Amino acid sequence: MIGKRYTAQYKIETVEEYLKEKEKDSNLKLAIFAAKKGIADSTFNDWVIKYKRQGQGFCNITTEIKKIKSQKVWYING
Repeated sequence: MIGKRYTAQYKIETVEEYLKEKEKDSNLKLAIFAAKKGIADSTFNDWVIKYKRQGQGFCNITTEIKKIKSQKVWYING
């Protein structure tokens, strides 16, 4: 089964929504919030961890890595 694809904007908005709700209700469980959004709790937990470490740029790093990997580099001897 192929997993769902989420946009960077969706990831950021969802994590920020969770963190705001968590401030209001410290008993809010990540797994319950993720389930309501239809996201696997392990996936969502990864987003939250990356967001806390890197801020909104955490999605852009993944995008840049994919771009670099997709580029073909040709080396010419000479």
